Amino acid sequence: MKSCDEPNTSCWLKDGLRLLYADRKHCDVHIRVQTQVFSCHKVVLSAASEYFDAMFSSGMKEAKTDCVKIEDVEPNVFKDLLAFIYSHENVISTENVEGLLISSCRFQVKPLTEKCVSFLTDELLPDNSIGCWAIGRSLSCRTLTDTALQYILDNFDAVVRHDEFLKLDFQDFYSLISNEHLKVETEDNVCRAALRWVDADEENRQEFMPEILSELRLCQVSLEFILEEIFTSQYVYQNEKCVQMLKNAIKYHAMPESRHMFQTTKVRLRDVSDKIALKWVLGKRRVNYGDYITEFIGHNEKDNIWYSLCTAPTDLGDDFAACSVGDDLFISGGTSKPNCLYHFSAKLCKWIEKPQMSHGRYRHCMAAVNKTLYVFGGYKFGTISSVEAFDLLTNTWSRAGDLNHAVDAASIAVYGDKVLIFGGWQGFSEESAAIQCFDTATGKCSIVGSLPSPQKETRAVTFENKTYIACTNGEVYCFQPESGVRLVNRVKDFNMRNFGLFKDNSSLYILGGEHIDSIGTLTADDERSSSDIIRLSSTVSTSEFPESLPVPMEVYHCYSTVVKLSYPLVPFSEQLKFM
Repeated sequence: MKSCDEPNTSCWLKDGLRLLYADRKHCDVHIRVQTQVFSCHKVVLSAASEYFDAMFSSGMKEAKTDCVKIEDVEPNVFKDLLAFIYSHENVISTENVEGLLISSCRFQVKPLTEKCVSFLTDELLPDNSIGCWAIGRSLSCRTLTDTALQYILDNFDAVVRHDEFLKLDFQDFYSLISNEHLKVETEDNVCRAALRWVDADEENRQEFMPEILSELRLCQVSLEFILEEIFTSQYVYQNEKCVQMLKNAIKYHAMPESRHMFQTTKVRLRDVSDKIALKWVLGKRRVNYGDYITEFIGHNEKDNIWYSLCTAPTDLGDDFAACSVGDDLFISGGTSKPNCLYHFSAKLCKWIEKPQMSHGRYRHCMAAVNKTLYVFGGYKFGTISSVEAFDLLTNTWSRAGDLNHAVDAASIAVYGDKVLIFGGWQGFSEESAAIQCFDTATGKCSIVGSLPSPQKETRAVTFENKTYIACTNGEVYCFQPESGVRLVNRVKDFNMRNFGLFKDNSSLYILGGEHIDSIGTLTADDERSSSDIIRLSSTVSTSEFPESLPVPMEVYHCYSTVVKLSYPLVPFSEQLKFM
């Protein structure tokens, strides 16, 4: 393309207009900007600006006069605007770009607006990005708004060091810290920025602290930062709502074996996080007629995909027990290896064999309390009453005590430092309705209540100081020591055993299981297992789980965990077998 300096090009018209403007020839309108007057041509202004075109072609008084007054624009900015219109000069500089952008938007000179936006987006820096974000929104300039916001999110750690960040109003500040696309080195940095923002105007901003804490990913913030930086702020520890949220976060970090027992700040990972949250399910599925394998699978809510994980290290047979400690999983006993204990390390993605129990068992229960695993009851050549404890710090077993009466096929739930044992088999034909309570601090067991009827093969889980017990007939009870047992739900036509039970902030879930008839006999092999996930006690529309498991399976345990994106996850396939 030829330059405008070459003769006989299409630029002759532009050059002519520029000369007419420079020589003030044939001008038919005078624009008074504050104290300075610019002589212009209506037809040129109308061609370049929809604003002036509407003005001069309407019935407004400006259309009938040769003088227009504009008071709220700087004369130098308007001069640069006209220079762009008449000669398409590169008039943009760091000093005038903001004023030119505002004026070009007002007078609807779109090419100049685009050039101003391009100039600003090319010059985005940690110390000006928030200002550009504000300008873009005030002018309804989508390109500048989106580009500046993305820059802020991508460079948050650098942006928050500048004063512009401290001047944000609450709504803008809140929209940043709650944004799922925020990129930070650690979540500690988001909390640190939030405290700086509040401290900048503590008197007026401390009232927002409960809302701020509710959006901070406290489960991803280090325990040291919570205790040493957040909890030490006066406006935090004097606010009851803040204290409760921080206590929950502290429990999440300090008591990994008890995360399922209390309301925590939900593990919410940002879209750009190097981690993913999974719901892990341990169970058994049939692969051939009469042939079952132990399956360890995880569901990622974000992409709604089931993954196969590192499954059990050996054939455990039936009726083993499982419990989680933070992100890790422990399994013990079973018909094939009744003395075994295995630890799945989520960090290492591998199974580690631990010292064996002194008393092998299956159809038993296992729970974690205060860095200790406890196994209760079970069966091996008779129903067992003993309770064994495995110290996770020393890797040693010891006898912890005895149940009030021996049971197998019971269910348990942790309640503080106590373990509740619900029902179970007392022998080959006798079932129990008793609720036993084993105090891990004293090693003593007592009866603290009873179920409405004798029950075996139930599942139980404690959440928010309430224990939920799901029975094989579909009845779901809630137990609290101070108020006893009450029926809270009934699943129609249920009749299942070996199902999973999971509780979150909104719902109670029953996962999979084996179909049985009304007298407890298994149904035919071709329809024995279920893949259903039944959702109960719903209070919100969103769900932690999909509607079904990827395959029918018996479920021994399910829990939540967080792993690195680099984790060796393989999409689940029925044909895939880790043996």
